[in-house]
Amino acid sequence: MTILAIDFGGTQVKSALVSEEFALEKSLPTRSSPQTLNQTLDVIDYLVTSVKVALTGIAISVPGTVDTDEGVIYHGGLLRFFHGFRIKDILEAKYHLPVTALNDGKAAALGELAMGHLQG
Repeated sequence: MTILAIDFGGTQVKSALVSEEFALEKSLPTRSSPQTLNQTLDVIDYLVTSVKVALTGIAISVPGTVDTDEGVIYHGGLLRFFHGFRIKDILEAKYHLPVTALNDGKAAALGELAMGHLQG
């Protein structure tokens, strides 16, 4: 089972294929951060369709505030076009996969909790 993890930063988009046990399976090439919502959707579409494995979900991390239950991004930091974007609904409808979105700082902390210096 493989999850596509995508991190949208102010200057770069980083992504990787990750197992459900948080093992890094493959890092994908870094891309420049999009400047519009349409460019963002194009980047996501490229990443989803370019991987050659069956995905079991998509995880998105972004700057700003994220309503993780509803999958809505507010105040996207440098990526202001994210404000009000219902990323969970849009991506689940398009790719028929479970989608989760969370703040990038929280994503980093959860990664450390699962596999890094915050274990135990």
